[in-house]
Amino acid sequence: MSRRIWFSALAMAGGSFCLISAVKVTVLYDNTIHTPGTRADWGFSCLIESSGHTLLFDTGTLPYILADNAKKAGVDLGAIPQVVISHGHRDHFGGLPAVLRVASRGIRVYIPPNLPEAMRQKIAAAGGTAVVPQNPLTLEGGMMTTGFLGDGIPEQGLILMTGKQNVLITGCSHPGIVNMVRQARTIIKANVDVVLGGFHLAGHSQKAVTDIIRQFRLLGVRRAGPTHCTGEAAIDAFRKAYGKNFIAMGVGRVLELE
Repeated sequence: MSRRIWFSALAMAGGSFCLISAVKVTVLYDNTIHTPGTRADWGFSCLIESSGHTLLFDTGTLPYILADNAKKAGVDLGAIPQVVISHGHRDHFGGLPAVLRVASRGIRVYIPPNLPEAMRQKIAAAGGTAVVPQNPLTLEGGMMTTGFLGDGIPEQGLILMTGKQNVLITGCSHPGIVNMVRQARTIIKANVDVVLGGFHLAGHSQKAVTDIIRQFRLLGVRRAGPTHCTGEAAIDAFRKAYGKNFIAMGVGRVLELE
């Protein structure tokens, strides 16, 4: 199937879809530092810019750290019209007030069903709209959510398709990183070439991590950028396995994806 034909993905997403020519991903919150002068903290957030649209995926833990890292990266939080929260853990939604304080009225926040009521009220008070996607959803700029997976901790990822490579961004992968890759492949009817974000492998045995890397290979994942809750041992295993195709993450990291 040609990567320029996405009628199946469109039908499942329930919206119009446009192919992204290029994507820029800027990491604003992470456990490690990539760019000197930024601040590391437990949590994850990245800004995605595509086709003239911007989206914030997750918001980290503390509003002031998110705001400070965004300022140092030259990112205007007040210009963000849409936010996707992967799941209902504070290290992924805790920084949201930093965005809501400066957001334009009408901001849309795509939230998990278990987001605390207090945070929903803050979204409403800022003139925003909280949306709980029931299915995979196409957003502005041609970006697409995976829909929520998992019985215990519902979580959604973000899919980006450029025509040359398909990208999956995850927050913590509580439903299982391999399951999330498979879900993305089912939606777009094609391989996921690049996977970035938290893989939730801290504490996993070396054997388990090696098996996950093997499954990545079988599923067609050509590049990997594990971070946050992946765990240092697992990150090192991916680094060794992927070599030049390993993507080092960290606050301030900017990825240009064609």
